[in-house]
Amino acid sequence: LNHLATPAISDIYYNIEFFLSRFIINLKLTMLKSKIFFLNGKKYRTGDNITILELICYLNYENNLFVLEHNGSILGKKVWHKTKIQNQDKFEILTIVGGG
Repeated sequence: LNHLATPAISDIYYNIEFFLSRFIINLKLTMLKSKIFFLNGKKYRTGDNITILELICYLNYENNLFVLEHNGSILGKKVWHKTKIQNQDKFEILTIVGGG
């Protein structure tokens, strides 16, 4: 009748410890692969290998109403589609304001 043995507490702890160690390793690998960048002074993180154009589209900016500063230099719109975001990149979106 008692053919199903109850797992020992040590086995349960071992399984939990194993699971947590795998989870932490995967989390560290994800963090290592991710990139940190700054947009208008705010820190962001991405795990994707995205271009500046993809970022601008994702943020839903109207790209003809601003210029983009990338690491201290104005970056022309013609290269946004092929410029990948790198770790520690700094972006500033400079809007054009009319007035008098």
